[in-house]
Amino acid sequence: MIQAPPAATWSVRRESTPLVVLGLATGSFMVLFGYLSIRNVQSFAQHAFDLAIFDQGMWLLSRFQDPFSTIIGLPLFADHSSYILVLLVPLYWLWADPRVLVLVTVAALAAGAPITYALCRTLGAARVLSLVTALAYLLHPVATWNIWEGFHPEVLVIPLLLAAFLLIVRDRPWWGLALVLISLLAKEDVGLVVVPLGIYIAWVLGKRKVGIAMMVAGTAAFVFNVMVLLPALSTTGELIHTERYTHLGDGVFGIVAGIFTQPSLVAGELFGESALLYMAILVLPLPLSLLAPRLLLTGVPFLMVNLLSNSPFQNDFRYHYTYYLFVVVVLAAATGAGWVAGRPQRQRLAGATLTVVMAVAWHLALGPNPVTNTDAWGVDAVLSEQFGGAVALVPAGDTISAWESSVLSLSHRHGIYLFPNPFRDLSYGTASDFPPDPAVVQWVLVRLDQHPALQPDVAEVLASPDFETVYQAGPVILLRRRG
Repeated sequence: MIQAPPAATWSVRRESTPLVVLGLATGSFMVLFGYLSIRNVQSFAQHAFDLAIFDQGMWLLSRFQDPFSTIIGLPLFADHSSYILVLLVPLYWLWADPRVLVLVTVAALAAGAPITYALCRTLGAARVLSLVTALAYLLHPVATWNIWEGFHPEVLVIPLLLAAFLLIVRDRPWWGLALVLISLLAKEDVGLVVVPLGIYIAWVLGKRKVGIAMMVAGTAAFVFNVMVLLPALSTTGELIHTERYTHLGDGVFGIVAGIFTQPSLVAGELFGESALLYMAILVLPLPLSLLAPRLLLTGVPFLMVNLLSNSPFQNDFRYHYTYYLFVVVVLAAATGAGWVAGRPQRQRLAGATLTVVMAVAWHLALGPNPVTNTDAWGVDAVLSEQFGGAVALVPAGDTISAWESSVLSLSHRHGIYLFPNPFRDLSYGTASDFPPDPAVVQWVLVRLDQHPALQPDVAEVLASPDFETVYQAGPVILLRRRG
């Protein structure tokens, strides 16, 4: 078995050159992807659904109002236990804007690079290999695609758990535990990665007390959120999102039992072609992670959560469901870099070269960079102007049912629905609380050239005597309720 070397000491003074390179790379990452993210938001090109939910919730929280999201039809904290959002509320006192959230995403992901470098050095890796590993972190397709997706509070788990592991390795365990506890506020499922990491820290690194404390805290947070808080806040009194696992069983206990009673089904999901590709995309851009197999095994529980789900987003590396697995891979890569430090120079050079080649190759092949994947960041200036003209006509505070790409620009109000809600149920709340009264809608903003399945709904509202067209530019139409 591979054992990580003991923590090494290093001084910032001797790190000047690699730190300058890393600083320039991290700064460039923030500037480039910060600009692209803000441009996407301003150009109505941002994937708006989830981001708009968080934006409306944050806007309400920052004004000390009930954070019920009319976009999704649920209380903000009934959807997920993302109480860490409360810590971000002061940002909305300074600038209440969805661009704040996409910049938080960029900053959180960028922060992982210097932490990765420090962790590699602490575990004994040479400066060049530590720098290469940190740069490979920035190029990883998971990091760059999750900037494109927008914002999810789980992104904060990445720097928090990386920094926690670093502090624990540096014999500052209780400061590390404090960061772990904060990370548990990001979502109900963070415990599924914290508990296995606690096991690793306790029995592989030999730091028993903090490792056991992580296991206890992670288990308690998961159970309390899943069994108490989320059902209590749900409009039905039941846990939401379990429908993704109904092929395994009903309810939490039925799902867990199904994992053991349907081994052939589980094996097919975990070792199928798409699952193996998913794992390859996670691991191979940071190939030194393969040198720390015990650490990689800490990702197995959450890997099962993703691969056994019937939601296509959970086993697609481009979406936020991969955040926790990304943390595990980065920790394993840093540990692998530390192990390589004790090998002959030829092997160290091979490790650095392999990391560079794999990081660049996977980034160019799969990453949403603006050079080889222009579609990810492409904007339509004409369509942006058309939507902008419509949005400008909607008074603040009026209730509107809006097209997906425009919801984000209208979410700072109590009544904002994702068309065709509330005229027809489209992933809104639960079966027991739909529909809201369509009569509350004062404005409707639609698009004629997208989503054919929604065009009958568009035609119905256009033909309704209750609404009149007040703006049309190309495929964008804004209607106002008569009277």
